[in-house]
Amino acid sequence: MKRNSTLLTALAAFLIPLVVIAFYYVTHKPFDASFALAFSLMVWRILLAGIILTFAGGLGVRLLPPLPLHPLATMTVQAVFGLGLSAGLILLIGSLIGVQVGLFGVLLLGEWWYCGVRFASGCASGYAGKKSFKPAPQANAGWVF
Repeated sequence: MKRNSTLLTALAAFLIPLVVIAFYYVTHKPFDASFALAFSLMVWRILLAGIILTFAGGLGVRLLPPLPLHPLATMTVQAVFGLGLSAGLILLIGSLIGVQVGLFGVLLLGEWWYCGVRFASGCASGYAGKKSFKPAPQANAGWVF
């Protein structure tokens, strides 16, 4: 139950300001077709960036072993690792096959479904529910390099 309520809270935190801003622009002039197209393009770009980040984080979760870091630092390292790996993969595919928008769209959606959903659910439930963090002991804690 807590997982669903956390997901609903996250969705509400994103959707309520979006609805308020959209309602403001609809009720206040000037609102025409070109503005609606530009606004929807802006929203699409933000959503696409979120999808790419969740894919990259999910890729990092699947490939990296558990790290003895703070959960938010672990999430950041996983996302950065996934972004680096996906950038190399895009470079390799683009160099060998060529750039095809449909191919990259299908790859992005498939990998997001496979990896990103797990990362997003971990962000919503696992990281938000941590009450305290105790770092792992280090062997050379007295040495400063």
